[in-house]
Amino acid sequence: MKDRRSLFRDVSGGGYIKSLAVCLVICMIFSAVFCLSSAVSVVSGLKKELKLLLDGSVTHEALAEYRSLADGRDYYLGRAADAFADAFDERFSDCLTGGEPYAVLSGPEGVIWEMTRPEVCAVEGERLRLRVSATVRLPLRFGGLRVGTVTVPLTVFSKYYSKFS
Repeated sequence: MKDRRSLFRDVSGGGYIKSLAVCLVICMIFSAVFCLSSAVSVVSGLKKELKLLLDGSVTHEALAEYRSLADGRDYYLGRAADAFADAFDERFSDCLTGGEPYAVLSGPEGVIWEMTRPEVCAVEGERLRLRVSATVRLPLRFGGLRVGTVTVPLTVFSKYYSKFS
C-alpha cells in the first residue's frame, strides 16, 4: 500500500511521470475497448439488416406461393434467393462497388466496413430455408490511424415451412 501512495505523492517531482504513464495506459485501454465496441455495433447492425432483408424475401415468397396455389398453379420456391439478391442490391445500392469487396461504406475518416458478396443457399422440399453468408472487414483505428483490420464472418438463416402443399 505504501508503494501506491508514494507513486502519487512523491514531493520531488518523480511521481508525476509515473502518474502520467499510468493515466496514459488507462486511456489507451479505454480507447481499445471503445474501438472494439464500435466494431461490434457495426457488425450487429449489418447482421440485423441482412436478417430483415432475408426474412422479407422469404415472407414475400410465402405469399407468392399462397397466391399461386389459390389460383391452382404450381409454384417454385427457389426464387427467394434471387429476391434476396435483388433486395440486397437495392438496399446497399449506394455502397456497391461491383468488384471485390462487393460493398464498401465510407465515412469522413475513411472506410467504415467492407463486405464480400453474400452467398445465398436455398434448401427446398417441404420447406424453404435460406442461408446467407458474407464476410465483413472492419478497419480498427487508434488515434486517427488505421492499426489493423478485423474480419468477421456473418451467417444469417431464415426458414419457411409450406403449410399449403
